[in-house]
Amino acid sequence: MAPGRKPTRTREEFVQAAIRFADERGISQLTLRALGAELGAATTAVYRYFANKEDLIVAMREALLAEAIPITTGGEARQRLHSTALSFRETVRRHPCLSQIMALAALEGEESNDVVLHAVRALEDLGLSGSLLVRGYRQIETFIVGTSSFDFSDAPMHLDERLERLRRLNHPDFDKVLVDAAAVEASNELAFVTTFTWILDGLVAEANQGHPS
Repeated sequence: MAPGRKPTRTREEFVQAAIRFADERGISQLTLRALGAELGAATTAVYRYFANKEDLIVAMREALLAEAIPITTGGEARQRLHSTALSFRETVRRHPCLSQIMALAALEGEESNDVVLHAVRALEDLGLSGSLLVRGYRQIETFIVGTSSFDFSDAPMHLDERLERLRRLNHPDFDKVLVDAAAVEASNELAFVTTFTWILDGLVAEANQGHPS
């Protein structure tokens, strides 16, 4: 390499750097110029891979979904859905920017399609079809993405903030159960798993009762 020449960065390096940047400073602060500066690359090098910020955000979402939801076809359908839900949640825990990205990025890309089809096929295996299948997918998507985004907003201070807010209720049960941030986290996780189970139980019950297509 010629003296003083900046190293060539790969598309993957830019995507991973953008994810780190957004996790630390928020998606609103991310620009193609800022990303180039982060890696010591010219802005033109970033434009070689991404036409604009929206292209970059879609690439970030695709990378995070691949990390969040490794697609598997084996195993019982309910277990596949539970694994998908928990894996997505853990990725939001590691990468708070994912919740912002899910709201911003257009629904395009192979990874997004694969994730949706993965969930839909599992629901079909549970007996859902027709309008119940469409609504059931929407219910679990809204719950998984919405709850995970809410629970990890303002990370890493989210648990302390929720503890303080709920302690303001001055309710004896909340004061007894939520003794510290760890108790808040345990309550959050139990609520997530329990509610997701209820949603699946309700959808399967409707399917077994012959919900009209």
